[in-house]
Amino acid sequence: MTAREKKPEAASLFDGQEELTPQGAGLPDSGHNLKAPARLEEIPAPPPLPDSAISAEAPSPPPPPPPPAAPIRFLGQARVKTTLQRILDHQRLANAYMFTGPSGSGRFAAALELARALNCQADSGRIGAVCGCPSCRNIARLQHPNLHLLVPLPRAVTQEEIERNQKFYQETIALLKDDPYAPLHKVQSSSWHILIDQIRDVRQRLALVQDYPGSRVVILNPAGRLNEEAANAFLKHLEEPVAGCCIVLIAGNQRELSKYPFCGSRPCRDCGRVGAALRFVRRRSIAGGGDG
Repeated sequence: MTAREKKPEAASLFDGQEELTPQGAGLPDSGHNLKAPARLEEIPAPPPLPDSAISAEAPSPPPPPPPPAAPIRFLGQARVKTTLQRILDHQRLANAYMFTGPSGSGRFAAALELARALNCQADSGRIGAVCGCPSCRNIARLQHPNLHLLVPLPRAVTQEEIERNQKFYQETIALLKDDPYAPLHKVQSSSWHILIDQIRDVRQRLALVQDYPGSRVVILNPAGRLNEEAANAFLKHLEEPVAGCCIVLIAGNQRELSKYPFCGSRPCRDCGRVGAALRFVRRRSIAGGGDG
């Protein structure tokens, strides 16, 4: 083999050599004129980017927005909705209201909708609005710090009884969260009452500085189950109202509350302590009725 026919060693971009195979060496004779490849130089790799630059160039995608909460199921009752909206439009919220009507007519659903509208952060307080703001979602879940729900419970003296009542309360909350028209007798006994300790606890909470914007709403469901001690304590709360707080008393009719000192023998709408009595009509579409 002559010196012309001797194959040169192949050049590599990784061993520091810069010369490629000479023109025509080691290539088959195809009859075409082949030009020598251009001279290549090794290009150094760019230095790695710092972590800050990488994060700046490729930011992580923002988390998806939370899905809007299902609207509170407040069915029908056009007259009541109009009245509530008029109260909000004129900003003439009374210290307390009575929501009266037959079981299953939507009394609790209306009280919940009023609380939602008073605390909404997006739609400026429209009755019946569908909103997904954090405040409206928490109201629908019965978890908003401005919402206080009082329901009948058995007497509790020992720590074991107190813990038992907490369980009963959570069962009631879970029932009403799933269906504001649900009958409370599914989880409650007719011998239970709204107790004075519950009234005192709410008064202590309302005495604290309000940490969240909006109005605080206290719902007594049903108000006709206050025992005597709780009714006397509740009278003091009505006589010394807390600013920015609204109370909703749920009852079958005004006569159910006439035995209490905050109403006496007169209808609540005339006693000066309760702003108005909103009457709910029976809804035949609610199968089986309920306490809402």
